[in-house]
Amino acid sequence: MACVIASPDTSEGLQHANGKLFPFGFLHILRAMRRSKQLDLFLGAVRPDLQGRGLTAALGVSLFDAARQRGFTHLDSHLVMERNTRMCAELERLGAVVWKRYCTSGIRWITAAVTQLRSATRSRGGSLDPSQNR
Repeated sequence: MACVIASPDTSEGLQHANGKLFPFGFLHILRAMRRSKQLDLFLGAVRPDLQGRGLTAALGVSLFDAARQRGFTHLDSHLVMERNTRMCAELERLGAVVWKRYCTSGIRWITAAVTQLRSATRSRGGSLDPSQNR
C-alpha cells in the first residue's frame, strides 16, 4: 500500500480568521483553499516491503497531474528527515529546493518546495544539498 495526503494551502484563511473557526472563520479558510495556487503535502508513505518498486514515482506523477488540472502552480512538501536519502533524491528529481530546515530533539528535518509543477519526468531544479544552492 502507498498513499499521499495533500490539501490546498490554508494559511491565508487562518490568518484572516485569527485562528478561529467559528462563527465565520471557516468561511475565510474555505475561500483561501479555493483561491490557493499552492498544494501542501501532509503525508506520503509506502509500505516498507513495497518500497523501491516505483510506487513513489506513480504517486508523484498522479499527484502532479491532478494538481496541474486543478490550477495549482506550487507544491510544498511535508517534513522530511535529512538522512532520508531516498525521499531527498525524489524531491531533487522533481525540482524541489530546500527552503526551511528544522532540528528537533537532535533530528534534522527539511521542508522543500517545488516552485513550478511541470511534468514529473522533465523537472529540473535546485539541489537539496545546501552547499549546492548557494
